[in-house]
Amino acid sequence: MKFFSSTLFATICAVILAASQTVHADDPPQAVDIILAIMPDSATCNGKTAECTTAADAAPYLIQGFQIYQVSHAAEIGAILATVGTESVDLAFRTNQSPGRPGQGSSNMQLYENNLEFARSNKNLTEGLNRIEGVSENPTDDIKNAVRELVIADPFNFWTGPWFYSTHCTDAQKAAFTKKGATEQELDDAFSDYSLSCVGVETTADGRMERWTEAKKAFGLSE
Repeated sequence: MKFFSSTLFATICAVILAASQTVHADDPPQAVDIILAIMPDSATCNGKTAECTTAADAAPYLIQGFQIYQVSHAAEIGAILATVGTESVDLAFRTNQSPGRPGQGSSNMQLYENNLEFARSNKNLTEGLNRIEGVSENPTDDIKNAVRELVIADPFNFWTGPWFYSTHCTDAQKAAFTKKGATEQELDDAFSDYSLSCVGVETTADGRMERWTEAKKAFGLSE
């Protein structure tokens, strides 16, 4: 098995972020290429809704999220990107499309309760959250959607995947991804447990395992 350095993606990300808040043609291409390998339809937003973001535009924000929430191992990053790719349909959507659940959204399509928790944890969203009346009561659909609007704005929309992993997954789930010398089967088991027990979705749903396979290839984690 080829092993991708646990900090290589973060290093690439840091270089891009240090150079600019946006990705230019002369920036190191690896981070964007990795995202495109996992989310191939994120190369362009032509013909898509205003919620869409390209891999190039999302990359700096995803980079920030991984840095802020201290997610640096290739397998962890790959798992999160695979989940983001599935939930957002290759970065095409920021809000839940089916069944159109109020308050659900972000790059990893969090439920309202998670979006509220994220907003409360981020001091940059405190002022906006304080302007929404009724958040602490039984929220109406309008209140849920108002909270979601705060979270799905850039850059926060792309921080939620790393945040959710950092705050909601167990130490054991994280250790399974970061285990030194882990075999590909062990990483597959780690992804299955992460999807089912942390995210709450079977890996058989929506082609999640297939996308994870692409993430492993992108990070050199396949045998």
